[in-house]
Amino acid sequence: PYIDSGVFGLRGDQFDLVHGSVLDLDQQSRVDLIFADVLSLYLSPEDLNRLAIKVDQRLNSGGLYITRDLVEPNGPPLYRKSGVSGQVDNCELQNFILKNFEINMTLAEIQNKQDNLWSGNCAFSRASLDECTTPFLKAGLQLRQSIPITSQPLYETENPRVFYVNVFEKE
Repeated sequence: PYIDSGVFGLRGDQFDLVHGSVLDLDQQSRVDLIFADVLSLYLSPEDLNRLAIKVDQRLNSGGLYITRDLVEPNGPPLYRKSGVSGQVDNCELQNFILKNFEINMTLAEIQNKQDNLWSGNCAFSRASLDECTTPFLKAGLQLRQSIPITSQPLYETENPRVFYVNVFEKE
């Protein structure tokens, strides 16, 4: 829906979308940009190493791998059921889904989907930025920039969580 409507300035003729496992990227084709959003959280250390090698193989010289990784120095928070996005009676998410995807879901349906998705996920918490970046450095990519982003409430809790936007370049 984002591409078809031109949201965020995306146009379908500017790139190809590939659906499949990131661990099975075609080694024959080359790209200038690979973007991954909080992907490392769902990859074992071994799979993260495999991904780093695949990214290095796929990128053209000068190509970028941009990722946003979640770092949880004290480990992940305990799972607990909560209202959608922490707000039981807020309809913003419901309206967003309707507007952008033309899917009308009740808050209960959204909550059920959220609970089912998170309950079955296998996640690998990263305790430091090095755990997110080292596999890519070993594969030969250069870390050009690492930008920490977080909200103050997430950072100033007993269990701080920091997102890092990392920009790697293949020389």
